[in-house]
Amino acid sequence: MLAVAGALYWALPPSEVERTSSSNADEANLLSALMEVSSDGFQGPSPSWKLDLPKDHGHHTNSRTESWHVATHLRNEDGKELGFQFSFLRLGIISGDAPPPTSIWDVREINRGHVAILNTFVEHAFGEERFGRGTRGLAGYDPSAQELRLDNWFLRFDSDESGSYMTLYATVLDKAVVDLVMRPEKPTLALTPDDAGAPFVGYSMTRLAVEGTIDQGLGEETVTGSAWFDHVWGELPLPGMRPVASDRLQLQLGDGTDLSVIRTRRIDGAGAPVLSGFVVSPDGTASLLDGESLQMTSSRTWRDPVTGAEYPVEWRLLGPNLDITIAPLADAQAFDTAVPVWSGMVQSSGRRADTVVSGVGTLQLTGYSAP
Repeated sequence: MLAVAGALYWALPPSEVERTSSSNADEANLLSALMEVSSDGFQGPSPSWKLDLPKDHGHHTNSRTESWHVATHLRNEDGKELGFQFSFLRLGIISGDAPPPTSIWDVREINRGHVAILNTFVEHAFGEERFGRGTRGLAGYDPSAQELRLDNWFLRFDSDESGSYMTLYATVLDKAVVDLVMRPEKPTLALTPDDAGAPFVGYSMTRLAVEGTIDQGLGEETVTGSAWFDHVWGELPLPGMRPVASDRLQLQLGDGTDLSVIRTRRIDGAGAPVLSGFVVSPDGTASLLDGESLQMTSSRTWRDPVTGAEYPVEWRLLGPNLDITIAPLADAQAFDTAVPVWSGMVQSSGRRADTVVSGVGTLQLTGYSAP
């Protein structure tokens, strides 16, 4: 168990982006409005909460907001790198403790999903964003199938003689079909309340082995690689839609270490950013990073030619026994969805203690706009 604070939100914006939403401002306004009309009755996390798997893979309808996120780093048979991400947000309108609905038109929750692929070898990415209301078998979590679904996208939780695993299936526009199986390589990390007023709980699987296929119109390609999975629920902020935004970094280093750092800041620039994070050793042991001794500074920015937003895409992470440089695999990984973000694949190099390390990761930047 590990007590961690911060937002654990992810969504993928791609490289040479094909933007699927022409009304992102309206959709963002809709999400904000839904947050306002969401009824009372939702509950915050209990300080005594303990992780219970596989039950906690499913939805927590007494929580107002909930998110699942998968970020993968893959290679095809030619050794070329690809990235695929899947994000799912459940926004509760009526608490699960409320009386059963009296009509099929009663809206209990709104679901938002986002999938995307980045081909680093051609610096091209494409993605798709969908919205739906909770309807068993069509949108939301189905306990009988142990499956999170939005139309034909699904994330299924299962097990066999080798242990637990997840199956992820998605189409991306009419350009790709993704079918992946992910098996955890480390113990699940429970994100426990750090005090009685903690806004959310959840868990992370910081390193999963991935195998499967991706078909981008030229036939199926076999892919292998690694993934990072987060699932959190409670009172989650919608990134970039409040005064506070975050820059979040997840790294999987070649020595088997996994690293997560969140840099939280005010969008208006007031005050100093606050850093927090944790590190997971190769054997799965987790420990908190000392936020006061961490430094995460930007060394280069990139301007989105569509929105004009300027994103800091290169960083240096400094701390006790830590000096790591982070660079994007492609600059243009901004996505103009309901909540605009820069989020995509990065590579890292540097030192951890006395060891030279390199690795791959995912960086998410929210709350940036045109000057």
